[in-house]
Amino acid sequence: MSDKYCFTVKNASPQISQPVDVTQGLASGRAQNDQRFRNTLPPTSETAMLLRILIQGQDRLITAQNRQNELLEEIAEALTGSARQRQNELEQWRHSNPRLAILCRKATEKLSDIHSEFINTLSEEIGENEEIAENEFQLSDFLDRFGPRIIHLNAMLQMLSQLAEPSGKP
Repeated sequence: MSDKYCFTVKNASPQISQPVDVTQGLASGRAQNDQRFRNTLPPTSETAMLLRILIQGQDRLITAQNRQNELLEEIAEALTGSARQRQNELEQWRHSNPRLAILCRKATEKLSDIHSEFINTLSEEIGENEEIAENEFQLSDFLDRFGPRIIHLNAMLQMLSQLAEPSGKP
């Protein structure tokens, strides 16, 4: 190992702010038995102080990580809480309007077929007219013909699929 692992302690006494070479002990698994390693360590009280400083730093990191975990849990709860509330409201609506929920499911299935056919037509139109991106008039005409319809179809599918009774239920 040619790299040296050294560290210094800021605001410490001059004896402690000297670099401490810990690489010699890394080369062999018997660092504590190696006389050269023992000679590079500062006296025991300074070693203890360095260890306390490291432990305090680790404690601060652990505290910060715990706080981050708590915040992430709060964010997750906030995001899932509103979704759960919305799902509960939809379930209540479905139970209050079972016939309408079934009709919404059937309408969703039919509208989904229409949506697929519309996207197929839209894709074929783009494939047949490759210069559509280069010609401003053709692009505007294409968007006018297909844009509002696809937006409306998507909105209707979204609404109906949310209100629809799941297909596994009668």
